[in-house]
Amino acid sequence: MKQSKDALHKYLERALKEYLEGKKTQRAIIGDIQATAIRGKELATIFAGQRSRGDAEKYDVAYRECETRGWL
Repeated sequence: MKQSKDALHKYLERALKEYLEGKKTQRAIIGDIQATAIRGKELATIFAGQRSRGDAEKYDVAYRECETRGWL
């Protein structure tokens, strides 16, 4: 069963928020991003929406990991 894009976006937004709040590990958020298959501009938009939440250093690490993997 395929999930709707809206549901995947909400899932990833929540997962990224939990990561930035310290409730998830870096490995977990990278796995979540990989599992949703959201890439490019869509992924950048989700990151942009979470920029002001939580730890800025964690945000930068996750963003760079996505860039390194070619997801952004």
